[in-house]
Amino acid sequence: MPTYQGTVSDTGESNCATLTFDEPSQQNGQLNNGKMQYYGLNFTVTGSYTAKNSRSFNLQAKAKASDGDEYGHGDSSLTISLKSADANDNKLSGTVKVVSGGPNVGKTYNMNFTKG
Repeated sequence: MPTYQGTVSDTGESNCATLTFDEPSQQNGQLNNGKMQYYGLNFTVTGSYTAKNSRSFNLQAKAKASDGDEYGHGDSSLTISLKSADANDNKLSGTVKVVSGGPNVGKTYNMNFTKG
């Protein structure tokens, strides 16, 4: 199970994130068991991805407010678009948009991950 360490950032801030999911070669284009730890929340990550060379990921991340939201923002939902610069998926980069939860709904941030 690949684990990626990285950041979610914009010009004003940068926060650590960890992303894990089942080996893509075994998933037939669908990710069903992904997880992401970000901003004190534990997200469940699902979505799809393209073929191995220059792979792209279109993911959704959801977290229940009861699972770490001490600020009372409600359930969180994110849409994530990542691309792999190489055929080995060692580095993933792209964007994440806050769909619901928290004060940053509608904002888009940069995401960069390196396989651990």
